[in-house]
Amino acid sequence: MAPPFGADRIPDAADRIDVPERNHQRHALADVLGCRQCFEAHTTTRYPVRVAASTRPSLKRICGSGVLYVILCAAAPSLAVLWTFVLLNLLLRENFPFSHFPMYAGLLDFTDYVYLTDEHDQPIATRRFGLSASTLKKLYHARIRGGTSIAALRKLSVEELRPAGREVLQSMLARPRLRERPLTCRRLRLHQVNLRYRGGSFDAERFLVAEVPVC
Repeated sequence: MAPPFGADRIPDAADRIDVPERNHQRHALADVLGCRQCFEAHTTTRYPVRVAASTRPSLKRICGSGVLYVILCAAAPSLAVLWTFVLLNLLLRENFPFSHFPMYAGLLDFTDYVYLTDEHDQPIATRRFGLSASTLKKLYHARIRGGTSIAALRKLSVEELRPAGREVLQSMLARPRLRERPLTCRRLRLHQVNLRYRGGSFDAERFLVAEVPVC
């Protein structure tokens, strides 16, 4: 069966950076993909990302911010504390909601999410099992990535993903929360949705990863 993830994006030379796989597993996000330690470390694993400009403030920025700070404090002394925080944010380049850090400034053209259903494909809330949807995705990815690089992860077929999906479903059925409120369905399914950005629009690909009987 053809891989569900499709072909990899072909990045520019400036878009390539060394990222340690083990670090990504520890900092999974998801997604997974912009931990500062990961970008500064060196490894043989390569993954295409877009790196933002350096966050180190330049001398010109420091001098300009200092002059602006003095002017603002002289104009409104009562707001000196506010201007102090404004100056710090300018120096750190933390301009919420816009960020200069690679984790948030460089967006990938591919992502995915998973969800649970019964045998009739009716969605089942992850809160029923005592966890969030993002945690479910992390558990799923952690079981896939055992010794697999992130680049190779996108090429796995449904058959290769199925063992990890079954492990996740079995762990869901073993959660203590179900003892208080057991499931009424006969089978539990794990679905995956791949989202890609192509030509100015988003493409969604849905498929069933695995299913297990509910005892």
